[in-house]
Amino acid sequence: MGIFLYPLYTCVNLLFLFRELKLFQRVQTSISLLLAIELMGLVYDTLLICLGNQLGAGPLLESLSRPRFLFHVLMTPLTIVIALELVRQGGVLRQRLLRPIMWVVALGLIGYGIFTDFVDIDLVPVTVGGVLYYTHAIPPGPPLAAIVTIVIALVLGGVLWQKTQWPWLCVGAMVIFVGYGVLARRFGMVVGYGAEQLFIASLLATQYWVSRRQVRLT
Repeated sequence: MGIFLYPLYTCVNLLFLFRELKLFQRVQTSISLLLAIELMGLVYDTLLICLGNQLGAGPLLESLSRPRFLFHVLMTPLTIVIALELVRQGGVLRQRLLRPIMWVVALGLIGYGIFTDFVDIDLVPVTVGGVLYYTHAIPPGPPLAAIVTIVIALVLGGVLWQKTQWPWLCVGAMVIFVGYGVLARRFGMVVGYGAEQLFIASLLATQYWVSRRQVRLT
């Protein structure tokens, strides 16, 4: 299944990235910049998985795979900042103290992830669903950064839903919670990647909704 789905994920990520880069050219906000960087990482991630069979197991594929893990360590916690800014621009949770608190949480999770999930990383090749890629030789402990990020996104999305009747940020967080927390363990990470794309789609949809809302209110 992965041999068909990962190319699809890559194409969707490229479309998302193209859309976000065009938006960044117009508005140049921190949200657009962070989302564009996150999408660049996702394109690299899924594209490299697609190329695994062609490159074959060896030093080249292993070296190219290391940035995949660094990207997740860096960008997963920064999704907290993206979600907060979307909610703030949506007209709720305007408390000034929340922004520095969320940045401290995000940077703390990045530091934790670097030392637990990236420093001295040991990778081994595996073939799952007809796709060759490198993964942890010994699975790391509970994905603290992902858990905290998803929980905060759920809370922020829930507040946005309650205050403005916009449900999709909360729904996207629910999808990735179920996709990564439940379905990926049973059906493999290819399902987790699909849930991640739906979550990214919810962020992009919320970004579009926020921009339209700001225009209506001005």
